[in-house]
Amino acid sequence: SAPRFNEFVVRAPKNASDLLEKLRTEKDIIGGLALSRYYSDNPKDFLVCVTEMNTKEQIDNLVEGLKEVVK
Repeated sequence: SAPRFNEFVVRAPKNASDLLEKLRTEKDIIGGLALSRYYSDNPKDFLVCVTEMNTKEQIDNLVEGLKEVVK
């Protein structure tokens, strides 16, 4: 199969920069790029990229980690 990638924007219920920092420090997961860095009017949006190099387990860990740090 050919290499694949997919980038998509997620709108969080909280400030994305804070959420991603918490995800990194508490779960050791780099979860994406806060778009407020480029678009200050969208503080809750962040960009996620997955490729064929990411396993289902890694993606599931990201989802579960996000669920936990959003609480």
